Amino acid sequence: MELDYPDRLQPIVECAIQLADWNADWSTPLEQLKEEVRVAARTLVEHGGPETDL
Repeated sequence: MELDYPDRLQPIVECAIQLADWNADWSTPLEQLKEEVRVAARTLVEHGGPETDL
């Protein structure tokens, strides 16, 4: 909230929400969601630019 919801953080936020809500009944495996978080974080770091742009 302090960052005013920058678009570049949305993929990580969406992944975090899914991880927080995940349960064993889902068809999506937990490991797949964890990998999606890693990919989103890697993309942000590689293409995100300086922190001041967040």
